[in-house]
Amino acid sequence: MFSIRLWKIRISFHFSFFAVISLMLILDGEGCLLLGFYACLLHEMGHLAAMLWLNVPLSEICFYGAGVKIVPIKRSLTGYGKELAVLAAGPLANLIVFAAAYFLIGGQAAVFGAVSLVTGLFNLLPLKGFDGGRMIALAAERFAAPLGLWETKTALAAVNCAALAVLFAVAVLRGFGNPSLYITVIYFMIVELMI
Repeated sequence: MFSIRLWKIRISFHFSFFAVISLMLILDGEGCLLLGFYACLLHEMGHLAAMLWLNVPLSEICFYGAGVKIVPIKRSLTGYGKELAVLAAGPLANLIVFAAAYFLIGGQAAVFGAVSLVTGLFNLLPLKGFDGGRMIALAAERFAAPLGLWETKTALAAVNCAALAVLFAVAVLRGFGNPSLYITVIYFMIVELMI
């Protein structure tokens, strides 16, 4: 891993980030994965724009194999609404790009719009580490306190694991032979079980 400082922000790059990008470029014959990479960058720029708009100072931007992690300075995200706005800004950026590319521009741009839509919706999945999962955890912290935060998060993880297990079983029973899907589903299940 190496890192640089840009103003007061630490920007770090893990080896896994370069490994995943290299693998994507090697395996991608159609260029769709590169479009996905651009859609992910726009997604993260949505988060950064919201942080800038809401005056949330950054501590670090970390590029690693599973994506990009944007870390605000501790306690700078005070308030439920502020944090929710920052979390929602990434998928919202993808949806805006989809609408502009698909409905206004059309043609080849529509392909990028569709990739951006999938990226935004994928990030809204209610899984840990995704914007959707973090939004649900934020709501649980705010509204589920009387029920018990740990119990609520455990129940959410159990529901997610059950849904992932059903997805895995359906893929196996239908003979869907995509090893990356199996690896991804197993990875998500492990992450969900780590409470």
